[in-house]
Amino acid sequence: MPAGVADAAHGNMVSSLIVQGHDWNNNLQLPPLYCRVGTVQAVPRANAGYLLDPDSLVPYLDIVMGGHPETKVWNLSLNQRTDCDLDSVSALGHDLAVLARKHNVLLVISTGNQPSGRIQPPADCEAALTVGGRLHRPDGTPGAKCPVSLSGPGPASMLKPETVHYSHVRTIGGSVSAGSSFSTALTSPLAAHTMAALREPSPDLVKALILHNADNPKYDVALGFGSPGVSMPWNSPPGGVTLQWTASLKTGAAYYWELPIPAALLTGGKLNGYGKLTAVLDPHPLVSEIAGPNYFSARLATALQVERGGKNHNLLGSLDTKKITEEEAREIDHKWSPIRHHHKRFYGVSFDGDNLLVYARIYTRDLYLYGYDNPDETPEMSVNFVLTIGTGQENDAVFNQMHSSLGAFVENSTIESEIEVNA
Repeated sequence: MPAGVADAAHGNMVSSLIVQGHDWNNNLQLPPLYCRVGTVQAVPRANAGYLLDPDSLVPYLDIVMGGHPETKVWNLSLNQRTDCDLDSVSALGHDLAVLARKHNVLLVISTGNQPSGRIQPPADCEAALTVGGRLHRPDGTPGAKCPVSLSGPGPASMLKPETVHYSHVRTIGGSVSAGSSFSTALTSPLAAHTMAALREPSPDLVKALILHNADNPKYDVALGFGSPGVSMPWNSPPGGVTLQWTASLKTGAAYYWELPIPAALLTGGKLNGYGKLTAVLDPHPLVSEIAGPNYFSARLATALQVERGGKNHNLLGSLDTKKITEEEAREIDHKWSPIRHHHKRFYGVSFDGDNLLVYARIYTRDLYLYGYDNPDETPEMSVNFVLTIGTGQENDAVFNQMHSSLGAFVENSTIESEIEVNA
């Protein structure tokens, strides 16, 4: 793009938040997540008479990402001026998802701003972390939904946006600006620090951890899964323990992981506490280029369970498609979303045995689109799991008890390193 038509002012404001958003907004509840940033000149000024051409943008980003393999988080504060179709994924959203999977990077993308009705492409990118806006209270903590930033839902059962951040902020020069570009710019450093803190990071794992750490127990079309929590996504919360793992799952097979029940979670021999289970499926092997309502041909069912009376009982809830219609499963439970998220408190739950069970199974459809005759021919698909169990009481020993019980079967997932994020 010619330098004369680039939106340099917007780029500078976004960059200022990525580099030192906390310093520009010390009145807000923001951790000091400093970053380095590189800028790809791709967004024209609003009145420049120059259109953003997706057919040029995607190959351009392909080259730039290939030339900077060390950069794993990419901030895209740009949107096409049209609503996302509820039934069809946009061409730009699809092409960027293919690009993200190819280069193994996490795209952090804005929802877009008013005037409009719903999120704007490429906010419907499957592989991205899509970010909307949120107001802040006088004390600098998260407040109501933003009147400027656009809300979901996304097409093909996608839960978009997944997260929100402050959208009315001070940027370079000290002026207050509003929009989803700025909430996105505050989220990218969190993603970059999470990526850098993990021993074996992946874009989907970072996405899972950020959603798992957000402050909404249930999904909301305006606020997603909420804003970042007070603790960092890679840390266990006070009075709890967080486990994360990645598994390759074969279609149709039921998988179980057994975890010892910490004594601190028991009262009178019964379970008392809370659990949170987040799983992100990489559906890329079975994503249709025919971007209709059946965009995804693979879905994940997962649950946290205990044994009782010879049966497995769900502690947090799970999608049970046998008891509801397909329309309800799609609309209410977002059946074909690549994201599963269950969060619930439990009181006085009786159980047999000594273990919790994490269950997972992948289901498929429309295999003829990919040249497969039956599910046994489909490739294994990667799923990132994040599980937290605890009491919420800061002095409880849930973490130490779980760590001691699992011993050599687990390792610390975090390291310390430098961080870089491109915008």
